[in-house]
Amino acid sequence: MNTVEIGARVRTIGTAMLRYGVVVMLLMIGSSKWTPTEAEAIRPWVTNSPFLSWIYRIASVQAGSEIIGIIEILAAVLIALRRWVPKATVIGSVMASGTFVVTLSFLATTPNQSP
Repeated sequence: MNTVEIGARVRTIGTAMLRYGVVVMLLMIGSSKWTPTEAEAIRPWVTNSPFLSWIYRIASVQAGSEIIGIIEILAAVLIALRRWVPKATVIGSVMASGTFVVTLSFLATTPNQSP
């Protein structure tokens, strides 16, 4: 095996590790949204978010948390389908990127919470 083949194999393995690492992370975070503890934990962030505050007008705190969880899990599944449905991965990747942007926006939109 020459160095070009080794480099191609390392890149393929690295790309798969990154992709499926994101899939596992989204699945774990998304599935945690079904617990009452997580639903209450994200309440201040969702309430103050210009992107997500509408959820509590149409759903309870728990149902709102589950809606967010469904989006995260759906993004993970679509990314994981790359081998069979490559175009689905594009949709899942856009969804995941949106999820990450909204999460980062919490830094600017959530007031300082003191215990």
